[in-house]
Amino acid sequence: MPYVFCTREKTPWCEYAENAQFGPTTKMLQELAVIHNMVIISPILERDEIHSDSIWNTAVVIDNHGDYLGKQRKNHIPRSGDINEAIYCNEGNSGHPVFETESGKI
Repeated sequence: MPYVFCTREKTPWCEYAENAQFGPTTKMLQELAVIHNMVIISPILERDEIHSDSIWNTAVVIDNHGDYLGKQRKNHIPRSGDINEAIYCNEGNSGHPVFETESGKI
């Protein structure tokens, strides 16, 4: 999947949006974090089933033990020319959380 910001179309990409905590991408990242003993911060296209299947450009945070620490939803959605991420993503509502890891605060 191309990086969300560069995608001008809502379909087919939004059909791949997934749950931030329990989705297949997060599960794969949790396995990789354990194997490589590293903290991973990775963008995903999140689908929030609790809030009418809304779509978010989200970064998930996984610690080096494979634990899901949380997420941060993109706060400022680009609206420039024909690239308008607001067509398919909502502006973030998760604030600016700080995550404690063995490597320090993120």
